[in-house]
Amino acid sequence: MSAQRVANPIAQMNTKEPIRSEASDEAEGELNLKALVFRALVTILALVALVGGLAFVWREELISLGEVFVEELGLIGLFIGFFLPDALPLPLPHDVFSGLCLIGGVSFPVIVAVASSASLCGGSLGFFIGRRLSHTPWFSRIMAKHGADAHALVRRYGGPAVAIGALTPLPYFIVCWSAGALHMQYKRFILWSLLRIPRVAGYLFLVQLGFLEVR
Repeated sequence: MSAQRVANPIAQMNTKEPIRSEASDEAEGELNLKALVFRALVTILALVALVGGLAFVWREELISLGEVFVEELGLIGLFIGFFLPDALPLPLPHDVFSGLCLIGGVSFPVIVAVASSASLCGGSLGFFIGRRLSHTPWFSRIMAKHGADAHALVRRYGGPAVAIGALTPLPYFIVCWSAGALHMQYKRFILWSLLRIPRVAGYLFLVQLGFLEVR
């Protein structure tokens, strides 16, 4: 794989935008990485506080909602809730679906297995969307609106940037699209994406900590 091919930025898909220098991308990537770590810590604290607060005020109502979700949608709803937002630009909150399943009585390991599989499948679809459609105006518009920072990280760090997307609040689908557009090897992409599994388990544990431990 040639260095010139990998370094081709998303801005080159749109000739109206200037191509940024590699040094600028490196500086922005480092800055974004620090910001993402901070956002991840804030998200963890906010999730525990939010779930704990909701459990304290509306515990019985949330249990009923979780039971209805499991009865009506079950593991299919859980799978869809992780697959779609990891493949496409859809603002669906993953952890609501896994949290409702947990509250509704589905076991922790089953939720992690189904949600992680759905996330990896969705991410793989996003990867091939990036690979096949990176030359289209539609792809360029979405990346310019939602994915400039993520694309800079993937171009700067490669595989570790996929790990960052898998573990942090950075929209994972954008990282997947960027990896495909930059012609990362799929094998390398999916190996880094396996970090979605501890991400799913970790956030589900936070839901459990915030909800089930409140009496």
